[in-house]
Amino acid sequence: MKKNAVLALFALLGLAAFSAPAVAQGGGPMMPINFRDMPLEDFLEAVTNELKGIESVRFLYKPEVRQVQINLFSTVDIPKKNLMDVVRLVLQFNGFLLIEEGTGPDWKIYRVLRDTQGRWEPPTLYKNEEGLAGVEGYRYVTFVVPLKYASAKEVQGALKLARVTHPNVGNIVGIESSNTLLISDYAPMVKMLLEVVKLMDIPTEQLSYRVFDLSFASAEEVKTKLTELLTAQQQAQAAQPGVTLGQRPTSVAMVAFERTQKLLVQSSPERLDEIAQIVREIDVPMKGPAGRIHVVPLKHAKADEVAKVLNELAEPLSATVRSQERTGVITVERGPGGGTITGTTGPTEEEETKPSVVADTNTNSLIVAASPAEWAELERIIEALDRLLPQVLIEVAIVELSPEDILTLGVELATIDDPAEDSTRGFAATTFGLSQLVDKDGRPITAQNPGIPVGRLPTPGSTGLDTGLFRDNIFRIPALLRVLKVERDLRVLSMPRLLTNDNQQASLKVSEAFPITQFVTTTGVVQQSFDQFEAAGTELKITPHISSANYLRLDIEQKLEVFTAAQTSPSVPPPKTTREITTSITIPDHQTVVIGGLRANNYRETVLKIPILGDIPVVGYLFKSTEVSIEETQIYIFVTPHILKERDFKDLHKISYDDKVELENLGGDLRQVDPNFVRYRTEQEMYRERGRLDSLYMLEYRSPTEKR
Repeated sequence: MKKNAVLALFALLGLAAFSAPAVAQGGGPMMPINFRDMPLEDFLEAVTNELKGIESVRFLYKPEVRQVQINLFSTVDIPKKNLMDVVRLVLQFNGFLLIEEGTGPDWKIYRVLRDTQGRWEPPTLYKNEEGLAGVEGYRYVTFVVPLKYASAKEVQGALKLARVTHPNVGNIVGIESSNTLLISDYAPMVKMLLEVVKLMDIPTEQLSYRVFDLSFASAEEVKTKLTELLTAQQQAQAAQPGVTLGQRPTSVAMVAFERTQKLLVQSSPERLDEIAQIVREIDVPMKGPAGRIHVVPLKHAKADEVAKVLNELAEPLSATVRSQERTGVITVERGPGGGTITGTTGPTEEEETKPSVVADTNTNSLIVAASPAEWAELERIIEALDRLLPQVLIEVAIVELSPEDILTLGVELATIDDPAEDSTRGFAATTFGLSQLVDKDGRPITAQNPGIPVGRLPTPGSTGLDTGLFRDNIFRIPALLRVLKVERDLRVLSMPRLLTNDNQQASLKVSEAFPITQFVTTTGVVQQSFDQFEAAGTELKITPHISSANYLRLDIEQKLEVFTAAQTSPSVPPPKTTREITTSITIPDHQTVVIGGLRANNYRETVLKIPILGDIPVVGYLFKSTEVSIEETQIYIFVTPHILKERDFKDLHKISYDDKVELENLGGDLRQVDPNFVRYRTEQEMYRERGRLDSLYMLEYRSPTEKR
């Protein structure tokens, strides 16, 4: 039987001739097909030359290939990248197989072998088709089928699944760019396949879509009910006798939008009208007001805080929902085969009152009154707000070193003549607070005791070295010297710790207070009564903000007040110093950083002297008192944050366990703090008590004898 075929090869939008290859819209050079009365060996050599520059191809074959003549031609060009598909068709037509033997980065080797499975005799189909009417017998042909409505890829896939072509020589190729089908097989099979393709390539019905705005029913619930109903209808229609391939049931596609309470349906206009009637039957209000009322118990957030946020969103949320319920018309053109998709949205709902949210603090619940569309949005917001916030443990160390040296050196001189009757006597004295004048009985001269001074005594309660001279009696001290050096070494170490939720302020205040009294005169009687407390201590306020990269922004207010001396009078508070810092910083998790500090050196010299006399070199020291004070202050503030993210609070249990152990080491009775506290002394004991080895405890376990 003479093997002579007419291969009508379709083009991939090619425009150039063989002598000057062009680039198609899809990319790649084109070539014409015109191989008349050519030996198969020469055809394979021509293919090798045409593919140069694209890939290196070599063919291995036996001498019998030289005896085969082919006739291959086409009125349109084909892309060179598809040339190997043509080679396979030609070899199959002539009873050969093409097998890939080896491949590399830019080369391939193929072996041409004789197909020994023989010819397949297809059944005879009594159908006529223009272009194939003149083909007789079992000649191998290739036919191009342009499709008008169906997709070439979809038809190709369906025919291959049906396995209706010859298993060795039959082939079907779908070209998406031109929506064309290429069928290669024996003529009777091609004729039969064309009839099948004709049944599949039918115009699709005009599809429209409609958006239904649901006022009461859930969009997902309506979609489920409609799907069940339409599936039952299609099954009943398929069971009816006489339904052909062209009488397919109308397709229906649906998408539910829970957030906006809308249902998008695509189908034929007639079917959409039927669905609209069903939706009206389903989307009806519930009996009573329960359809708008929702009670939401909160797990983590505070109901009053969430209610405040939602009520602020009520007005803009209601306006947004109403704006999404407008009517519109959209027309979309289809792909190959034409046709349009048109759609209209549903009717606009009447404006409703804005949603309302009330907090029930007793049950930590929200009572929400809203339409279904508004409730869908509010429910999403409530779920986002009602979540377990990560906690932050913040450790602060405040260190202050304030050494102070005070040197006091003072001299007082006095001379008093003995009193005599009817005679004038004089006295002179320097006073710098080292002594006080007394009368002859040794009593201090005051407003209540306006006597005549006859001498002096050192100030009661004074400290330091007092030395001097006296004459006749102890009260007559013509010279008094006082020397005093005071050394103070003040060290303040405060280490407060705070645990708080993310974005929530925590405060700690620890202080010491002294009562202050006042003197009140009532009916001529002086009475002492309580006035107020004067406090000093540590006050800390911190608000943490956790970022997505585990960095923390800390808003810190730190105040440290310290009494620097003892209280000398019940009506006068002791002196105190105040150190205060307010800052906002960003630091990494688990890192200790210094957030502030102060370093100061104070030198103070106080001189009390008699004018002129106190300025005399050397001798002037007898007429003055000098006090020199040197104070150095160093303050450092360190902060260490710890983000606690374990949902089972394992990290918080670990921190609490360490503090409990430390308190027990100091002699504290942990049973009063935590009746369930168990101290793990060995790993085996921990395993028995907890039932499993806890990695968090095991990684940082310390024995009772280990120094912390």
